[in-house]
Amino acid sequence: MTMIGSIGELFRSPFSIPIFISVAGVAGWVCVTAVVQWRKAREAAYNARLKQLMIEQGMSADEIERVLIARAPLDDEDDDE
Repeated sequence: MTMIGSIGELFRSPFSIPIFISVAGVAGWVCVTAVVQWRKAREAAYNARLKQLMIEQGMSADEIERVLIARAPLDDEDDDE
């Protein structure tokens, strides 16, 4: 006989559904956190490479700043204007 047996036996205990929901919630939170952090790391690497290329092309600090500001997404506060 297997450890679980069947789905019916798995949910026979009154605590199994809350435990299942808790485990699923924690797993979802971990997955979302991992994806967000992965995206932030990729964005930082992209920005670093972009800055490196602009420096290699001989752009001044003012020109680099203008490019980065032009690429930046608008904040929610800027939508009111």
